[in-house]
Amino acid sequence: ESSELKTQLEQHKQLLIEQKEQTELEKEILLEKTLLQQFPVNTQCIYIGKIDNKDSKNGNLVSFGMSNDLNERVKVHKKTYTNFRLISVFKVKNHIEIENCIKKHTILKQKIRYLMINNINHREHLCIDADKKDNNFTLNKLFDYIKEIIQEYEYNIENYNKLSLKCNTLELQVKELETENVKLVKEIEELNKFKPSTSNKEKLLKTHNKIETSGGYHIYVF
Repeated sequence: ESSELKTQLEQHKQLLIEQKEQTELEKEILLEKTLLQQFPVNTQCIYIGKIDNKDSKNGNLVSFGMSNDLNERVKVHKKTYTNFRLISVFKVKNHIEIENCIKKHTILKQKIRYLMINNINHREHLCIDADKKDNNFTLNKLFDYIKEIIQEYEYNIENYNKLSLKCNTLELQVKELETENVKLVKEIEELNKFKPSTSNKEKLLKTHNKIETSGGYHIYVF
């Protein structure tokens, strides 16, 4: 009876796990469908999708990228990766620049992983496991990093004003350097006027070294 009860408990436990997985799968399917409806053709975006592919150390991965035709991109990814499912999308106006910023981000670039699939090396993957450098790294933290990148580099009036101010400051610095350079050039030219030529140097050296003897005295002629 004890053995039978134990078996029933194990079966019940397994059933609960399967029901949970089924519920999660249904949630992911619904989320993906909802996201795709919100991003029609010609809508620039940055997207994140879960995949069951692992990195070389068996780490969990997500695929990221940019697109202006999200529905088609998701179809391609479902054929490329194992169980690709879209989990988050960010609407942007400069998707190429934002994707490059993600790849260059101080923390995220250390999380980038490569996958060789059908003799093609795919680079746009991030390991979402915590590591020694960041024990608290999670999907939500990844989303926060991407939001920060978009906020900093997105095209909007606030960032335009910041960039404009920066450009004006740099222009002033360039003008100051140009003015300083002109002064230095003039100073060098003035110094060169008093600098003896090579031929004059040789004459002076010969004259200086010429010694005339008169009455037992050495006379240096300059």
